[in-house]
Amino acid sequence: MNNREVLATNIKSLMKSAGIRTQTQLARITGISQTQIGNILRQDKAASIDMLVRLANGLNCEPWMLLSPVALLEKFVNTDFVPLVYCYVRLPQSDQDAVWDMTHELYEAANGIYSS
Repeated sequence: MNNREVLATNIKSLMKSAGIRTQTQLARITGISQTQIGNILRQDKAASIDMLVRLANGLNCEPWMLLSPVALLEKFVNTDFVPLVYCYVRLPQSDQDAVWDMTHELYEAANGIYSS
């Protein structure tokens, strides 16, 4: 799957998850013209970095999610983890580090309990 195909597939999947039914709706939400969105979804044109950011904001995801292979993206879409991931990636880096450290400590503590 090439990059344009990955992007188009992920946008369509995220649109469905967000309840966005048409390119026109997505255009209104993102401020990107419907023509440009259509070109991206048909894989006729590449999206600029600015467009990726606007699409990600409109689809309530991170820009990297638009470019990730579909198999990886599906692990984040349509699961109970979406709100958690959404909140985590919007934390300041210091808070992300604190969450990571706490999670690691809990994992280590649980691992110690189960290995005894």
